[in-house]
Amino acid sequence: MKKGSLLSIVLASILPSIAFAQGTIRDFRSLVSFIISTINLLNTVIVALALLYFMWGLFKYIRAGGNEKELSNAKNFIIFGLIGMAVMFSVWALVLTVTNTFFPTSALTTPQLR
Repeated sequence: MKKGSLLSIVLASILPSIAFAQGTIRDFRSLVSFIISTINLLNTVIVALALLYFMWGLFKYIRAGGNEKELSNAKNFIIFGLIGMAVMFSVWALVLTVTNTFFPTSALTTPQLR
């Protein structure tokens, strides 16, 4: 997949949020809420991509059949997929911590699939 097509997919998923948010950003709290919602959306997409990357590494590992070069390549996919997921879960935890620190009665919640 080309980098440009990945960028267009991400932008296509974010732009409706930005378009609908034009009338809803009235004060600092709504701005922060919008930013956190956008980060949560991006976080969900990136975690899903990292999971797919990890799964692709597992598939390559199984298909390697003892070939050392392919095994090494598959291990790199698995490791980078795990690192990507760990980083994005850390970002999610940081966003949740900042949200609960500065807006303790906020209606912002953990990201969930709908």
